[in-house]
Amino acid sequence: MKLKVKVPKDKSLYEVLRERALISSAYCGGRGICGKCRVKVEGREELACLVFGPFEGEVELPEVELVSPLPTLPPVAVDGTLSGYGVALDIGTTSLEGALFELSSGRCLSAYKVVNLQSSFGSDLISRVEKARESYDKLRELLLK
Repeated sequence: MKLKVKVPKDKSLYEVLRERALISSAYCGGRGICGKCRVKVEGREELACLVFGPFEGEVELPEVELVSPLPTLPPVAVDGTLSGYGVALDIGTTSLEGALFELSSGRCLSAYKVVNLQSSFGSDLISRVEKARESYDKLRELLLK
């Protein structure tokens, strides 16, 4: 995906892309050591975390599948007195998985897996805890997206 980006002087390209939820992961949390934030800037391959503003120009991001269907799950045991639908969620380090169940039968109707956008702050728990101390609201916002 190609897009025009403006990076202010006090930020990196990685930070701008992360704020817009356009980078799904950088295992080092933007410290320039994992290479996972590789993008093309004006046709040159760069690490987004090492491109600092001020900058304005074209950036090409690798294509990433953000949502993928999962096989439906086996039915869950229910007492038969419930009606409507229920959702089961698994918030993982790199992905979020969800399944929609019919409560009267326990039958799984649909299941999907999406990228956990919080992974742009780092793939390990320590990086996320450090970022949560600085920017809890941003981590929460990415999870809700």
